[in-house]
Amino acid sequence: MARTPDSPTVTTAAPRSPEPFETEPFAYASCKIDRYATPEDEAAFQAHCDACPTPDDFWTKAPGADWMLDLVAMLWRRLPIFPKTELQTFALRCAEGLGETGGSMAAELLDVARRYLSGSATVDDLVDVRARTHRHVAQGGIQGLPRCSTYAAALLAAWHAADPHAHIAATWTAEFAARHDAFVVLGERAGAWHWPEDRGEPWREDWRTAFFAKAHPDVAGDAMADARRRQADLLRACLPKPFGVKVRGEVFFGAADPSGHEPVYCMTCGVQRGDVTPGVLFDVRGLLCAACGKLVSRCVH
Repeated sequence: MARTPDSPTVTTAAPRSPEPFETEPFAYASCKIDRYATPEDEAAFQAHCDACPTPDDFWTKAPGADWMLDLVAMLWRRLPIFPKTELQTFALRCAEGLGETGGSMAAELLDVARRYLSGSATVDDLVDVRARTHRHVAQGGIQGLPRCSTYAAALLAAWHAADPHAHIAATWTAEFAARHDAFVVLGERAGAWHWPEDRGEPWREDWRTAFFAKAHPDVAGDAMADARRRQADLLRACLPKPFGVKVRGEVFFGAADPSGHEPVYCMTCGVQRGDVTPGVLFDVRGLLCAACGKLVSRCVH
């Protein structure tokens, strides 16, 4: 029916979308965040290093598990034995601490990770469950993390806990577990927050926590710091002294090259060679066998 001159004009307002703000880039394939340390972060890390005369002192006093895992990556050659089991245990306990937030998919991932740690599942089992769940986990990272979704963070933590590479598993499980805990705090605080731009649009509830975090970066920062401190205590419980004291070990020395360098062989490779001499080193931490390339301190492979 045609509108007459006296008919009122009805205007339907277009639905609004969230006010844009910068979010961290999320890598779909690896389900990781492209993060970079700020100059302030680097200065704080360096100040902690300067205040701690030894790696053990650093480990004991570190305020967050992220710094501790960075130290492992930096000084892994000084470890007597790479703590694969301990790091996997830490990752699993971080993810298990999130309860049922990640739903049945997270439970499946953690079940396989748990069985792998006990020796009843294989690397292929980990690869399979991560491949089957990747699409859903990655979508949660893309859509859920910007909204401060505890479900997305918990699912990402569980997915990384099932990574067969222990240090990667520990690093990224801890990262997303810390974010989950921070999202919980932010969500509780955001519930009573008055959003100045709120006009009652339905989409706002999904974004309330994210915009509260944007408006209160100090609350978000404190929540992350608290989560990382708890993880530091957990990591110290799983791995009390990764660097420890010097490790004495029996080795075999090969003939010196023209520069005077003597290759060192582990006990397994050394006994198979005829051009070596048995001996003892008072610290074999991080020393690699010249034949097999593995840590001399393991002595078996």
